[in-house]
Amino acid sequence: MEKPKLSIIVPVYNMEKYLRQCLDSIKDQTFKDWECILVDDGSKDSSPEICDEYASKDPRFKVIHKINGGLSSARNAGLKECKGDLIGFVDSDDWIEPQMYQILYNLIVDYDADLALIGFIKEFKGKHSTKHLTNKTKVLTREEAIREIGFDRIPNYVWNKLQKRSIITCDFPIGRNFEDIYVYGEWLKNVRSIVIDPTPMYHYRMRKGSIIHSDVAKNRYDYFQSCIDRMNMIESSINENYDTVSRNVYMNKSAVGASKTIARLENNIIKRDDTIIKISNEVKKYPLPSPLHVKLKTWWRAKLLRNYPLFFGFLMRVVYTADLDMKRRKKKYYD
Repeated sequence: MEKPKLSIIVPVYNMEKYLRQCLDSIKDQTFKDWECILVDDGSKDSSPEICDEYASKDPRFKVIHKINGGLSSARNAGLKECKGDLIGFVDSDDWIEPQMYQILYNLIVDYDADLALIGFIKEFKGKHSTKHLTNKTKVLTREEAIREIGFDRIPNYVWNKLQKRSIITCDFPIGRNFEDIYVYGEWLKNVRSIVIDPTPMYHYRMRKGSIIHSDVAKNRYDYFQSCIDRMNMIESSINENYDTVSRNVYMNKSAVGASKTIARLENNIIKRDDTIIKISNEVKKYPLPSPLHVKLKTWWRAKLLRNYPLFFGFLMRVVYTADLDMKRRKKKYYD
């Protein structure tokens, strides 16, 4: 097989229930000049055999079997193996529309962009939610992209994007969740422009057992650390007109959101309290914004978290426990 224009990296770990739908959606792409690197990350179900089956029928599928090292390790292994000048990622429990990579490829070529992204659909059990990201096709400069993605106005997910290999200058961090946020903190420094298309082409499956819905304290703490990475990325990349007010609002809101989720959903008391205290200590590095810049409820919660983290955790858990039905209603929608 000659060098493909596009490499698609799919990390696989115990996904036999969903894997065929994922790989069929890649096989059916209208854009044909691709390779797909399937990284079996030590799966214990029939996923390795499914990967080998697809590779035996279509030489564009290539399989790496490795010991389990986690999502970042699998993606890094795929990056080392792939040959394309354009790199995309698909999670093995998701699926994509047939035109997705043709649209992304055309966007990069037509707009001479280094990175292209599209809308997506969150797939719940029995319903879905569509995210368009923008109303029309939009081109952003490097500084605009850093601000929009840095302040989370555009999601950091790797799976709804296609990027030139030349911007990928660091690996995914091992043993840490929200690794997408970390790598885009580095990769965006290398872009000249990005292009956004609102068309929803990626189907993101919401599952109870997925990484973001497990180990709540570590997950949310990693998220907050990734928010710090975002701000460091912005500070190191934008020398003029840096918006410290937006930074302080963002960091305090992120701290409140992460700590609130830990308080409500983490059942290990020691882990819950220790993590909330750590976030409280770290958010104090960012001044509390004026109530003129945030909702009054958020301002009060941020003030409480900064000064009385354990009482904050207690209060958030009491409020949540009074409405446990909300959690039950939410959980029944996950596949």
